[in-house]
Amino acid sequence: MIKELVFFSKNKNYWLILALSFILYGNSIMNKYALDDAIVVSENMYTKQGFAGIKKLLTTDTFRGFFKKKKNLVAGGRYRPLSLVTLAIEYEFFGLNPHVSHFFNILLYGLSAILLYIVLLQLFEYKEGEIWKYLPLLTTLLWLFHPLHTEAVANIKGRDEILTLLGSLGAMYYLLHYMKYHRKLDLLWSAIILFLALMAKETAITFLAIIPIAVYLFYPKEKQKSMGIILLPMLLAIGIYLYIRFQVIGLPSSKLPTELMNNPFLGMTTGQKFATIVFTFGVYLKLLFVPYPLTYDYYPYHIAVHTWSEPIIWLIVLIHLGLLFLFVLDIKRTRIFALGIFIYVASFSVVSNLLFPVGTFMNERFMYIPSVGFTLIIGYLLLRYLSNKQMIFRSVLWIVILLFSIDTIARNRDWYDDFTLFTHDVNISYDSTKSNASAGGKLIEKATVKGFDKAERKKMLTQALFYLHRSVKIDSEYTDALLLMGNVQYYLNKDIDSSWYYYRKILLMNRHYERVYTNLNIMLTDKVPVDTRIRVWRGALQFDSLRYEPNYELGNLYGRYKNNMDSAFYFLLRAQRIKPDDKHVHKDLGVAYGMNGDLKNALIQMQWAYKLDPNDLQNLKNLFVTAQKLNDTKLMEFCRKKIAEREKK
Repeated sequence: MIKELVFFSKNKNYWLILALSFILYGNSIMNKYALDDAIVVSENMYTKQGFAGIKKLLTTDTFRGFFKKKKNLVAGGRYRPLSLVTLAIEYEFFGLNPHVSHFFNILLYGLSAILLYIVLLQLFEYKEGEIWKYLPLLTTLLWLFHPLHTEAVANIKGRDEILTLLGSLGAMYYLLHYMKYHRKLDLLWSAIILFLALMAKETAITFLAIIPIAVYLFYPKEKQKSMGIILLPMLLAIGIYLYIRFQVIGLPSSKLPTELMNNPFLGMTTGQKFATIVFTFGVYLKLLFVPYPLTYDYYPYHIAVHTWSEPIIWLIVLIHLGLLFLFVLDIKRTRIFALGIFIYVASFSVVSNLLFPVGTFMNERFMYIPSVGFTLIIGYLLLRYLSNKQMIFRSVLWIVILLFSIDTIARNRDWYDDFTLFTHDVNISYDSTKSNASAGGKLIEKATVKGFDKAERKKMLTQALFYLHRSVKIDSEYTDALLLMGNVQYYLNKDIDSSWYYYRKILLMNRHYERVYTNLNIMLTDKVPVDTRIRVWRGALQFDSLRYEPNYELGNLYGRYKNNMDSAFYFLLRAQRIKPDDKHVHKDLGVAYGMNGDLKNALIQMQWAYKLDPNDLQNLKNLFVTAQKLNDTKLMEFCRKKIAEREKK
């Protein structure tokens, strides 16, 4: 393979495939980061360390660099470091540059298509006839143009899918090469490359079945004598990968997430769960034939809950039983249907939700490898039934390529950034709580930056409110949507009570939810009536009496505005016990003691505040006044000197 790729200019088909890859996805190079790109690169602390972060990427869960701690978001955990390592290398040389990452995604996609073409040429070299001569290129072109791949290519995070197939095909190339020439070095290369594919994504494990089946179906019996040998490097690669994976993230947990966004089947009966899974099988088949409309979001409930009483479910079951029957029937015939069906079923099985949950109903990127089987069958059918009818064959092929190209190029633009993607796809996934919340959140984010007049700002916030209402209606316990609902009430109408209504719903489910307290700190400014602030902070205190913010703010409000020193001391002292190293509580306690005439304790608190922050000018002035009242001339002189130094700065 190396020799072929080095001199691949001799084969115009290689250049054609690579050029078409950039024609199809070239407009995605100008895209920014979108969706899960934050997890793998733009907000991943390990990726953004460049070379220095590679060790951590290889020895921690994939989510660790983003969340800064272990997160059990999906069953089985995630250990897919290879794509993150490549992004860390890019960061080392180019910094945070999404355009470079998009370029490399397209390049890797083109190389994957070239390798698919080479492997199919290898696989069919013992077959005679015109169909087998042209099938590798036709299959590759159909696969290359398929719009379902936009999520994998136009989204930087999708590189894990690209590298998985690239590595799996690379392993297959070397194993087929070994069966022809019996060079032992090929076995070593196959093991190394398959291991890398597994490090990109564990779904590469399906090639442990795909490669032997392909050999059985299309290689002469005398060549199949090496079948047992080619399994050894694959088993070695898988064994090493699984050992490393378990050492890093432990054994898979059978405990399912309790949040709907990570467990879409939450609350369903067993019958509903499997009926809904079967329905997604039908959606996947529909998208393979008609890849429109496309969306990033198949979360609840863009895919509705289904039951076995629906005829469509049984029709989908019959279609898949028909595929199984065709697989068995074709093993002794053309065998192309058998291979295509097996590639599709084997690679799809691990992301289908049948064997284990994958955290969502479905995703278009899950068809990246299975679509190889689909396009193999379609390519064969076109050649078998239309190759003798050149005009019809060319017309059908050009129509398919034209429609797929238009769909792909247009879809690339939707992946420009989060705002573009979310506000576009919400019109498709309108029954998804996540899609509505994401669109609402991005509208709020855009409306609250400078540059918009009041009318435009209000329009965006009103649209955000519409989406968020829909999100909360679909899932009344989705904390992201509830938080954003609280935010938009504030930004749109400065309605503190309505904001608190939604925040309170979150605290009823999780009394330690950090972002609620952060947002309350931002909203409850001096412009908000004191009584409203006291009422809201007292409400927050009911959920977590040991929380610093409510205690500190209540102490401050009672002392400064209500002259209720008993309550002020009560809450400020509680806040001090909770967070003894915070200068603000010592500073305010010092003022409160001073107002109450207790100069000794006032001095203690102010000096403590000074130790925590010697540069606080207001605290120095308070300390000077207290020293003056105590006739402490030495301290007065010290404070006067420090105040003069600060004011000069």
